[in-house]
Amino acid sequence: MKKLTFVLVLSLLVYGCGASKSLVKAEDSKVMTAIDLVNVEDDKVQVTIDPGAFSQDQISFYIPKTVPGTYSIDNYGQYVEQLKAYDYKGEEISGIQPDENTWTINSAKDLDKISYLVNDTYDIEATRNDVVFSPAGTNILEGENFILNLHGFV
Repeated sequence: MKKLTFVLVLSLLVYGCGASKSLVKAEDSKVMTAIDLVNVEDDKVQVTIDPGAFSQDQISFYIPKTVPGTYSIDNYGQYVEQLKAYDYKGEEISGIQPDENTWTINSAKDLDKISYLVNDTYDIEATRNDVVFSPAGTNILEGENFILNLHGFV
């Protein structure tokens, strides 16, 4: 009887504190991402992100600097090229890149999508010492293989 009472009291406490309530509706937090593996251009793929709606005037878009378990700083933003933000009319929105892994986008309330090219990490292994740990890397070989570690693309 004491166990049952304890479980009921604990359940009411957890529910009453809001631990079981979602702060954001699932339908409001969808981020749609497309990686074009068909139209590979110079060993790079096009990534397009529809981030949903924003209530702020300015947002920051980040590509990971490091990945848990690798114990290294890899700066995956260095593999991103030609990042552009577009409004709902298809016009480019201005922004800046304050560091290698961050893009600050203005007029975020009008932001429809972000588009950019991603180069792979495997091609530089033979030419540099500060390479990405292979299992955490990415590879783009059109018609042969794609190694898609999400942190290298989104």
